[in-house]
Amino acid sequence: CPDVTFTIYGEGDPSPWLRANLLYGGVLDRAGVRDAFLRARAAIFPTRYIEPFCQAHIEALLCGVPVVGSAFGVFPETAADVGHRYVRIARTLPDWVDGLRHVLQLTPDMRGWLAQRAHQLYGLAAVAPRYRHILDTIRETATPTGWYGAHFPFQETA
Repeated sequence: CPDVTFTIYGEGDPSPWLRANLLYGGVLDRAGVRDAFLRARAAIFPTRYIEPFCQAHIEALLCGVPVVGSAFGVFPETAADVGHRYVRIARTLPDWVDGLRHVLQLTPDMRGWLAQRAHQLYGLAAVAPRYRHILDTIRETATPTGWYGAHFPFQETA
């Protein structure tokens, strides 16, 4: 996509990669992340790190930004949740190019639907009960009243 300008954000030296249509935007604070996503037509996440939960692409989706990401970590799972119309998974260079072409064709009015869907799946109201369940489970299994407590149906016999 030589007619599209890309901006790289984050730590590290981007100078080997910079070209006429590939810029460096620096390291962003919270407000900068929001502003960058609100300006973006799409977000690309070419990570090879097997992440348990990629907050960056979820933030993009919450801002209504379609994303293309690698087939590593949690990305395929969250992509399936949101829908492949707005999220593309890439394994090969043609996947990246096709995914980017696809999400760049999405109209701006689709961003509202995407943000709403992301909030249904990953907003505080959706995620808080899941975390509460995890924390309650940890607490309950770490006390005598947990699954292995005195009420457990199997007792050792002599």
